[in-house]
Amino acid sequence: MNRPTDNRPHRFLRIATEAVAATGRIRRQPATRQQQFTPLWELSPSYACALACLAKNQVTTGVDRKAPAEARGARMTDNVTLAAGAVSFITANENRDWDTGINLSLATPDAVEVASLSVPFGEFKDGMTSGPYPLAVLTGIEKSDVENGTATVTIHPNGDDTWRFDMRLRLRFSDDTHISVSITNVELSDDRNSSQFALGSATR
Repeated sequence: MNRPTDNRPHRFLRIATEAVAATGRIRRQPATRQQQFTPLWELSPSYACALACLAKNQVTTGVDRKAPAEARGARMTDNVTLAAGAVSFITANENRDWDTGINLSLATPDAVEVASLSVPFGEFKDGMTSGPYPLAVLTGIEKSDVENGTATVTIHPNGDDTWRFDMRLRLRFSDDTHISVSITNVELSDDRNSSQFALGSATR
């Protein structure tokens, strides 16, 4: 009886798929009508090892075929990143004129912008809650960088305007966690039209 050799890959695959793990024997492709068997221990070491791996439903790299797809290929990143955000403004006793532009920018501690918003024109009357407005998320930045980053609000008045307000910021991350940030008692005007706030020190 001829022993299978390692230099015949097609025959190896055909024989391997017909392995009978329960008996420790494999059925060879018969040359005649009579079935022939070769004990597992009579095979070459590399051939027997490959068959053992197949019997355990494993590839030769040791990765389980039953594992998730990412375990058998490039693994997905474990980093949690910013996925979405929204902001609302609560106007106090100084309204926003209808033609005053508003921009909001979120940035990392290294001043990399991660999200932004240009608020549509329209008056924000005293005591009015405006929003929530969805943020445009520009890059997938890690959660820790966002938590320690900044929020900058800038207005562009058409002439004289003073606007007093509170801001409510809600951020959602790729693991479905959320951060809510409140920034209160903000006043912007044509003389001082921008303010920057550290998200880490804002009220959560």
